[in-house]
Amino acid sequence: MRPRVSTLEVILANVDGVDRNCLEVILQGTPWVVIDAEPLQIENVVRDASVPIVLCDRDHSDCWRRLIRTLMKARRDVCVILLSSETDPSDYDEVVRCGGFDILTRPLQRKQVLPMLLFAYTYWRGHGPFLSRRRHACSPAKTLDCVSGD
Repeated sequence: MRPRVSTLEVILANVDGVDRNCLEVILQGTPWVVIDAEPLQIENVVRDASVPIVLCDRDHSDCWRRLIRTLMKARRDVCVILLSSETDPSDYDEVVRCGGFDILTRPLQRKQVLPMLLFAYTYWRGHGPFLSRRRHACSPAKTLDCVSGD
């Protein structure tokens, strides 16, 4: 008998219907499920999520920076992945500097989306709530030691 796998949520913020439909197809047969979040409810959805991974559209405005800041205030361990039609290497640096996790480029492809979600999930598991509690006990100079486990 095969063990049952619990579902993992992917929260969509500011994502259009085409991307949503594409993600639904890509995630079929996986433990990932798409959760829509209205702009006024996104913070509550992220706080209540078992795994705080959010996909957000980057192309339509600059509000993605504000959204990342808002979500990080709601839940420090959130992983925000931006969806974009065009990127260059400096875009990735900017997203990380603003507190985002990474960028997925359109058209969305299964071979990119699934590894990205797995990476975000693994990162969240390793750097999520348990590790963040340990960081508070470290002085700024010892944060690197605390993270590496030394």
